[in-house]
Amino acid sequence: MVKLLTAFMTIILFCSFASIASSAEILIISNISNQTLTEKEIRDLYLGLTKSRQFRLLDQEIEQSARTEFNEKFLQKSERELQQKRSILIFSGMRTPTVLKDNQAVVDYVKNHKDTIGYVTGGTQLADGVKTLLTIK
Repeated sequence: MVKLLTAFMTIILFCSFASIASSAEILIISNISNQTLTEKEIRDLYLGLTKSRQFRLLDQEIEQSARTEFNEKFLQKSERELQQKRSILIFSGMRTPTVLKDNQAVVDYVKNHKDTIGYVTGGTQLADGVKTLLTIK
């Protein structure tokens, strides 16, 4: 009976943490000067539907929760779907997002590179010159 109760409590705690993790905000950030982008324009850039050499896109490593949230909430694609799409882009000579380690690496890169777009988990401290283009809830 104790084992059953322990297993039940473990499942409840896991579900609670999963729902908290899945409700994280994602901030799409940039240091773009003198230009605004719509949600659709940003999505199209990340999906390779817009062929723009003006912007450098940033991604996070596959293990990062920010990447999962961004892919599922904003791009509405699974990791597998994105990998397939990006394989096609690479094969056709298109540039794919630069993959960085984590939120801080994205903020640092955006701060130091003009016309860069990336995403971080809500609550991440942004550096001077980095602005939020869009908040995804």
